[in-house]
Amino acid sequence: MKYYLLALSWIIYCVLHSWLISTSVTDFLQQRLGGAYRFYRLFYNIFSIITLLPVIIYSQSIKQEPFFIWPEYLLPLKYALLLTGIFLFVAGARHYSLSQFSGWAQIKEKTSSKLINETGVLSSTGILGVVRHPFYAGIFPLIWANDLDITTLITNVILSIYVLVGTLLEERKLVAEFGDAYLEYSKTVSMLFPLQWIKKKLGFIPA
Repeated sequence: MKYYLLALSWIIYCVLHSWLISTSVTDFLQQRLGGAYRFYRLFYNIFSIITLLPVIIYSQSIKQEPFFIWPEYLLPLKYALLLTGIFLFVAGARHYSLSQFSGWAQIKEKTSSKLINETGVLSSTGILGVVRHPFYAGIFPLIWANDLDITTLITNVILSIYVLVGTLLEERKLVAEFGDAYLEYSKTVSMLFPLQWIKKKLGFIPA
């Protein structure tokens, strides 16, 4: 029963989190709130953190002894995954504005911008020339490079599905925002796993 409750808690959190940032909700709120909409991003982030805390606390309360512990001979792989995840987040952060992401810039500048970069221009430089969604891509190695018990396994599976769905929803927003430019960009840069980049490095695709 406790694992069903855990799964339900994560699913409710993920669905609510995605719904609140969906285009239909944000467009509706922007029309209704007018200038006050500039506070929404900050509210959304605070609400996401507050509602995440009970899920994490419950998850920790039912953790058991892991059924999988990374063996010593696989530790290099574990650390490589962790470093890859950290690198993707750090490299991705260079292309986004922390103040925009947090919502502080919208309040300070009295703007209702939904963008989280500073320029609003589609970029394919740096890590964005390797994968289109470095933050989402970085989540996978970080959550799976851990020892596994039932609680962690359930959490990781749900979060992995959530990230995949979230990435696809984000793709729709970016196509609506940048149009053909984003469609062309997506033909040359992979979404999460850098397959196109690897092919270019190996000479299978002209650089």
